[in-house]
Amino acid sequence: MSGPLSASKAKLWMEATGTPCATIAEYDALTWVRTKFVGNFGDLTETFAAIEYTDVDEGEDHVLKGNLSRGQFQVDLNYAGTADAGQVAMQTAFDSIENVNIKVTLNNDPGGTNSKPTRFCCPAKVMEKKYMLGDGKRVVGLSFILRIDGKILKGDPVVGSGG
Repeated sequence: MSGPLSASKAKLWMEATGTPCATIAEYDALTWVRTKFVGNFGDLTETFAAIEYTDVDEGEDHVLKGNLSRGQFQVDLNYAGTADAGQVAMQTAFDSIENVNIKVTLNNDPGGTNSKPTRFCCPAKVMEKKYMLGDGKRVVGLSFILRIDGKILKGDPVVGSGG
């Protein structure tokens, strides 16, 4: 598949022990729990701080790149209570001070045994939990904000055997 991808059928996964990983292969080797009933994914954003200074004798303002912030990732779920192990794990992670690992997989799995779609992986801390009650025309929502605490790694699709 080439060209733009839809977010439709993207999936959210969590590895609750927060095993440190330096490569996408290390993330691929972890045991993941799927968090179901995703209503909306947020953005994975990396931003450098701007350090600005004025050089009066040249009459110019300048900017340097400062520290890198990996920001936060918000995911909105359709609340399933204890019916979804991934949502339960995410709520447990909210009560912990430790990192968890997060993985988002896209809908472009090339097929075959042990194939892999595009995937984004990173360590994060679950910093906010919010129940969204809404009105009688929608399901109850559960929103989490995860503060990213390390490098966001992207794995390209991998064709499996026999595919």
